[in-house]
Amino acid sequence: MCVVDVSRLALLLVAASLSSAGVIEDAVTNSDGTAFRGWVAIQLSCPAACPGPEGEPRLWSLPVVQGALRVSLPATSCEDCRYSVTYLAFDGAQRTESWAVPAGDRVLRIRDVLREPPPSLRAISPQSVRSITTQIPEVNGLPEELDLRARKGPSYQGPRAAIINAAGEVDAAGGDPENCIRVDGTSGPCGSGALASFIDGEVPAGTMNGVNAAFTIAKSPDPSSSLKVFRNGVLQKQTADYTITGTSIQFVPASIPQTGDLVQAFYRSATASGLPPQVLCNAAGSVTSATALSSLGTCVLPANLLQPGDRVDILVEYSHEGAAIDFAFEVRWGSTVVAARTAGAANTSVLAQSHQFVAGGTSRWSSQSWGAGLPFTAAAGTAANDLASPITIDFLGQLTSVTQETITLRHFSVIRYPAAAGPV
Repeated sequence: MCVVDVSRLALLLVAASLSSAGVIEDAVTNSDGTAFRGWVAIQLSCPAACPGPEGEPRLWSLPVVQGALRVSLPATSCEDCRYSVTYLAFDGAQRTESWAVPAGDRVLRIRDVLREPPPSLRAISPQSVRSITTQIPEVNGLPEELDLRARKGPSYQGPRAAIINAAGEVDAAGGDPENCIRVDGTSGPCGSGALASFIDGEVPAGTMNGVNAAFTIAKSPDPSSSLKVFRNGVLQKQTADYTITGTSIQFVPASIPQTGDLVQAFYRSATASGLPPQVLCNAAGSVTSATALSSLGTCVLPANLLQPGDRVDILVEYSHEGAAIDFAFEVRWGSTVVAARTAGAANTSVLAQSHQFVAGGTSRWSSQSWGAGLPFTAAAGTAANDLASPITIDFLGQLTSVTQETITLRHFSVIRYPAAAGPV
């Protein structure tokens, strides 16, 4: 009786339509350059016109570890025969290539076998494509993965700083573009809020005689746990050695300070309610030989930045390069000249400062100027303000006659001191 091994016969039939095998050996990488890890599925497809077992495909499947690929494939003797190579990464990524293996017994790289699919295998009939709708809960693990990711909130928009709303969603921060964002997601003018002050080595008020247990410090510690009391250099424990209520320290009987003891308190306090200075401009300007007043630098204060009660300090330095021609300068707050001098030719450096005290629609100003060889002088006045519009501070300079000499705006600073209701 003759027994035929059908699988072996099929292998022989395919080999009859394919010439000698080629070895493809290469390092496979992902799009980011890292080594590929996963599986490679290789399927041979030939059109019916090619000789062979009626175009029946063959399939190879092999693992790829750290990008190392090595596979032996029969050569594709027919022009339209192709290997469809699908890379299936462990992380779920997938891509497909088309190979054609040339005849010959040699080791090949992927670039040696990479080909475009033949037209007969490229065309896909629209009737053969079926659309399938899958709901998120039907995908294993997808709802849990999505729950780990932040969702868009109702106020999400760009470009804006992102905040987390009460529902845990990503929203856009509100407020003016110049505002600063607080930890709780609200916004407000930059620099607003009470300042913490640090008190070090304060000696509490009270009689140290071994009998008196009540002492007082200047401010309430905030938080109360920030208070550290030392008695003769030894740290006292809150509750065990003393209690704190507001500004009052009450020692327990066993820890009452004795005559000659040194008691010191270290703590933080938020009772200092001031706003820090805000540097609005701090830069160098340009140079000129012009005989008419020319702008050498400006500082533009945005609309609604200044508030009644603010103070703005302006500091400026000009230098004169030459010794034959007089020069002059002006500092303008909007259209109001708040500092102006003419200096003799021998002056090499002139400085000026102006203080603006903002009060609604007007500001009161005072200024001083002096220099090397230029006597000190002062002036004062008022200037119109429109706090709802930008205010330009202009620094101008000129030479008094035509010359090659120059006047340079060496430096200018504009500093805002916001209004504060309490002591700083």
